[in-house]
Amino acid sequence: MLRRTSGDKPASSRLHGTAISTHGTSASDQGLQPGKQFTYSLYTQLKGRWVGPLILTVQTGAAPGSSAATYVVSSTTLLAKATDLTAAETTGAGVKIVLRPGLPAPLAGAGVVLPISNALPGGFLGVVTSVATDGRTVNLQAGGLSDAFDYYELNLDELATAAIVGKAGPGPQQKSAAAAAGCGGSAGTEVVFAPSLALAGHFKTKVDKYSLFGQEVPVGASLDTALTVKVVGAASINVSSAVHCKIGLPKLFRTLSVTPVPISISLDAKAEIGVEGSADMSNVGLSASGGVAIAGSMSLKNGASFSGNAIMEAAPLVPKVGSNTVITLKAGGELILGPGVGTTDAGVIAGVSGEINPLDAKFNPYCPQADPRFNQCSKTEASFTRGLSMVAKAWIGSWDVSQKVTIDALTGKTPYGSSPWFLPKGCEDLAADSPPDTLYGPGITGVDDTVGGDPGQWGHVDGFVPGKKTWVLTTGQLSGAIGTPDQFASTELGRPGDDDLTQLAGGLPTFDAACYQVSLVPAGTTLHIRYVFASEEYPEFVGSPFNDVMAIYVTAPTAQQFRPPPRPCR
Repeated sequence: MLRRTSGDKPASSRLHGTAISTHGTSASDQGLQPGKQFTYSLYTQLKGRWVGPLILTVQTGAAPGSSAATYVVSSTTLLAKATDLTAAETTGAGVKIVLRPGLPAPLAGAGVVLPISNALPGGFLGVVTSVATDGRTVNLQAGGLSDAFDYYELNLDELATAAIVGKAGPGPQQKSAAAAAGCGGSAGTEVVFAPSLALAGHFKTKVDKYSLFGQEVPVGASLDTALTVKVVGAASINVSSAVHCKIGLPKLFRTLSVTPVPISISLDAKAEIGVEGSADMSNVGLSASGGVAIAGSMSLKNGASFSGNAIMEAAPLVPKVGSNTVITLKAGGELILGPGVGTTDAGVIAGVSGEINPLDAKFNPYCPQADPRFNQCSKTEASFTRGLSMVAKAWIGSWDVSQKVTIDALTGKTPYGSSPWFLPKGCEDLAADSPPDTLYGPGITGVDDTVGGDPGQWGHVDGFVPGKKTWVLTTGQLSGAIGTPDQFASTELGRPGDDDLTQLAGGLPTFDAACYQVSLVPAGTTLHIRYVFASEEYPEFVGSPFNDVMAIYVTAPTAQQFRPPPRPCR
């Protein structure tokens, strides 16, 4: 005898509720309202006596546009209401709850679904690890949908969230105010960066323990989801020295489904901007959408099988340049998708978590510092970086699959397909029409050369040596190389030093090293090198631990008396 009641309370007797016709070991119930919960109570006559009931709670398929799931609860699962709990707290290893008096405690290994509360803002799906002797205090560890449900299906076609906006600047930012303002730099620094972030995608998941026993559909769990973070941001910079800003952003959060399991998506958003020297620029940035698409299933026969691909789109803005420099922009954050929020592996069928940054860009002057086109052409390089992981879990009886699934699309750094961009469009062709002066003098044929350090540490300069156009290699910014003795020009780039130069300096640490290496073929037997060594440390710091150092190494493949070639400069 099978009886049906609305909600989660079973029939109190064989005469309570609605009778459902049975046919052998099966029954069919029709005409139910969509998105509603029902409880079935099965009574069985054994040797003239009625036993039971065996209770099963289900929810029918959701109405179109609804975010409710279709499910069948395992007979041992507790779908807790707020009134079922007198206390709930996180323990680091899971959650500890205290049940209200009179509520039977769930068995060890049973699934427990906790509602959203002040203590658990994302709710919790757990498995009972222990029950105290009082019969009310229960310890839970994080579980998956298959721990609590025999059948669960949720289809959400749209995960869009409203955009959030963060801002750094405008106004002077002192180093002492770095913690409050998010910026570090000298007085007079003005940086405005207001990135906008929004989430989009779809989410479809299914657990079906019953199909594991069938021959036609041996799939126990499946997932089809796409998550995209769209970032739009333009920066305006007017600074006299290097500066770095971190921008605080509100958390992006959306609860996808509240009943029966709070499934949510969260992005702990953040952004930052770095400026490597004096600059006056505006409209620096781009619009980028970066994300991942994941699909796969788990079965008794094949275990876990998931695949994915990256979702990438980007378009740069055209910067307005008064004074050029190297600028870096980054925006994204920590992403979590799963039942509730607050634990990275309390997965759905696949809980996704980790770092995702659709905007990871660098803006460089394309021409050398002293070139008249230095402020007329910018090179923009942009990548999509992510370090996501996915935990897959499903089980039935003695079969258990619980593993971290590695997918190439979830990790790595990938340049956007059309990157790099030269802005304004075509400016790199104009620069190529008149190549810069050569470093080589007469009688020299260059084979190849490399520069170590930062692009802003190297280039042509007029006036450094009277009457000569000079190549300058500097430990600071090239823009500060020209000046008078009363001008103090010093820039800390935060870059590493060089081990060989550290030895020459008597073991004192070196910083912001730059180097130029060239392979060449001389026409004669004598090589002339003309150089000037100039230091901002002279004469004030002579004899002190603060001194610049340089070295010139000349090597030849067949001349064993020469010093071996130095390692490349960092």
